[in-house]
Amino acid sequence: MISPSLPALLAELADAIGLPAALAIAHNRGGQMVYIPQPDHLPDSHWLVETVGMDAARTVAAHLGGGCHLIPLGPTGTRATIKTAITDSLQRGLSITQIVAETGVSRRTVERHRATLRQK
Repeated sequence: MISPSLPALLAELADAIGLPAALAIAHNRGGQMVYIPQPDHLPDSHWLVETVGMDAARTVAAHLGGGCHLIPLGPTGTRATIKTAITDSLQRGLSITQIVAETGVSRRTVERHRATLRQK
């Protein structure tokens, strides 16, 4: 195993495709539920191919393909920075999906922040 400090799925990906590629996946889709197709159904335009290249994407697809997976966040920014970004995004009226994509936090984190703001 490359790094015991990584969430299990990212550590598994790092073992299969290398740490930089696993972190690129976390940076691109961390906190999001994503569909990973089987290797023979992986188009060049798929986000995974665009993120790590076709060879690594096929390796990931062979390992995880054919289903949906919640991609862990991996290493991210500070909590205060993230909280501010979520609050600002909610106040701008962005959807949860947009906020997850913009901030790199999980959907549950945005939902919790939104619930807290509504209680105030």
